[in-house]
Amino acid sequence: APRRSPASSMTAVGGACHRPQCHKESVDRHWRSAGMNARHGMRPVYPREILREVLDELGLSANRLSKALGVPVNRVTTILNGQSAA
Repeated sequence: APRRSPASSMTAVGGACHRPQCHKESVDRHWRSAGMNARHGMRPVYPREILREVLDELGLSANRLSKALGVPVNRVTTILNGQSAA
């Protein structure tokens, strides 16, 4: 059987678009709505997740980390609460 282009495949399954990039765009939208990165197949990792893991592994509190770094406590807790990335 002859190979069909993605555009003709989309039309064959009920897709109305004839542009080859339409399939990619719809897949990208699906991945984004699922919180995934279409290029890598991974969800984004936020600074708060990494910081929380490190604090848990080291047995540190936000207060203790902030004193060790010489930064205000609210800077660390703001990151942990997801209100700021830096």
